[in-house]
Formats: sequence, C-alpha cells, structure tokens
Amino acid sequence: AVAELIDNAQDPDCAATTVRIDVAYENPAATGDERGEPRLVVADDGSGCSRATLKAMLSMGFCAKDAADLRTIGRYGNGFKSGTMRLGRDVLVFTAARGERSVGLLSRTFLEDRRADQVYVPIA
Repeated sequence: AVAELIDNAQDPDCAATTVRIDVAYENPAATGDERGEPRLVVADDGSGCSRATLKAMLSMGFCAKDAADLRTIGRYGNGFKSGTMRLGRDVLVFTAARGERSVGLLSRTFLEDRRADQVYVPIA
C-alpha cells in the first residue's frame, strides 16, 4: 500500500524527485495513549494535480495513464483507493497545481458515523 503511494509520486506525470514518509501523533486524550493517534504522512515535491483530476482520482476506475508507457504502474484506477484504505480509515489529500489548491477526502469514519448502508461511488 505504501509502495502504491511512492509509485504514484514517481510516475512521469507527477515527476516527484523526493517522497517523504513520516508518522505523526495527534489527539492523545482521545486514545488514552500519551503519544496519541498515529497518522501516516506522505509528502512529495511532484507537480500536483488540478481539482478536476483530484476528483477523478478519488473515483473508482479512473486512470489517465498511457497503457503503452512502461515507466508507470497501474491500469485500472483502483490502486490509490484500495491502498490508502488498507493503511487507515481515512485519507486526506492536499494538492496544488498551477496556482490552484485542492483537498480531497476518502473516509470510512464518515460513512460509519452516519451508519451508511449504501455508498455511491462515482465511476470515472
């Protein structure tokens, strides 16, 4: 799952030269653990993406990669979503490209808090 995030950052369309992975601890009172709740933070210096691309990326089945380009992995548009949901219950994406800043959220916590028994997933 972590490898998926690193591979995405190194794809030619993102062109990250540095990928940083850290664990941050937050909200110790809620967990009863003095360190707090762990958060995995992955940051890169890639080119980012537009709001439209982020929305599509968070949709199942979206893949804008050239199938003939052997420098990339992924063809089906599910790796980011399934990979991040294996790492944790929620993923928050911050990105910026060409002066436009965007935030995206995938959250099992949100759905469970609302007792959602159906989830409608946009298909790109």
